[in-house]
Amino acid sequence: MSNQFHTVQVKDIHKTTSDCSVITLNIPEELAETFSYKQGQYITFKATINDEEIRRSYSLCSSPTEEEWKVAVKKIEDGRFSSFANDRYGREMTCRSCRHQEGSIPRYNLQ
Repeated sequence: MSNQFHTVQVKDIHKTTSDCSVITLNIPEELAETFSYKQGQYITFKATINDEEIRRSYSLCSSPTEEEWKVAVKKIEDGRFSSFANDRYGREMTCRSCRHQEGSIPRYNLQ
């Protein structure tokens, strides 16, 4: 798991509702292993907005088997990052590889 941030292209922004978008990232082949993920993980984004570095984490809403990296971002009133992210189609975003909070991935005993 890398602490390094990478700049990637936004592949698509799909408006699911008037205030929520699913953002698909175009992770280049050379970063695919770095960005491999499991269910329950998230990506941390960073951006400089009005001269301030803002970081936000969003859970991946795609399946690891799809080989796509999608996050849903709800635009909230006065939300600095959510407003920024909803307008990034065809542009770049800076993000860190996938992570999870310790203990946040459920373990099931199916016996």
